[in-house]
Amino acid sequence: MPSPRSTVTGAQARHARGPGFLVRRLQQVSVAIFHEYLSPLEITPLQNTILLHLQKEDGLDQVTVATRARIDTSTMKDVVARLEARGLLRREPGVVDRRTRLLYLTPEGRDLLEKAAIEARRASQHLLSPLQPEERKAFLEMIDRVVRAHEGGQEAAAELPWRRMRAAQE
Repeated sequence: MPSPRSTVTGAQARHARGPGFLVRRLQQVSVAIFHEYLSPLEITPLQNTILLHLQKEDGLDQVTVATRARIDTSTMKDVVARLEARGLLRREPGVVDRRTRLLYLTPEGRDLLEKAAIEARRASQHLLSPLQPEERKAFLEMIDRVVRAHEGGQEAAAELPWRRMRAAQE
């Protein structure tokens, strides 16, 4: 007979199928898969994200990269220190404000990003492998729509249908 702790109630089962739980679980699965594929390069998904932002626009300051990567500045500082120690990027004082730290990819960082891009594509394929090709496209479009709706700030969020319905009920 299973112990009371291992018995899943109806409420727990419903919770496990709720969007918040599933999105969080998908994020955990995604990070684990990307870690698996990127670990031979000795880079984490977060480090890869930071380098990708610099590949797109080199010479950004740390705070801007942290904002774009959606990470807090203390985490950013630690990750940048590790990337700099590995020779993947360099920090320079800002021209206007010397307290600002501008980040630049090194040639080693660019080389690593080329290899990481291959592994990231493989990780993405692995992550989405349970879906058919047409389902993958639809799935990504739906995720993008939900994220964009909630990232648009207060004004865009106020226009969401469920918010309009709730406001009308009040």
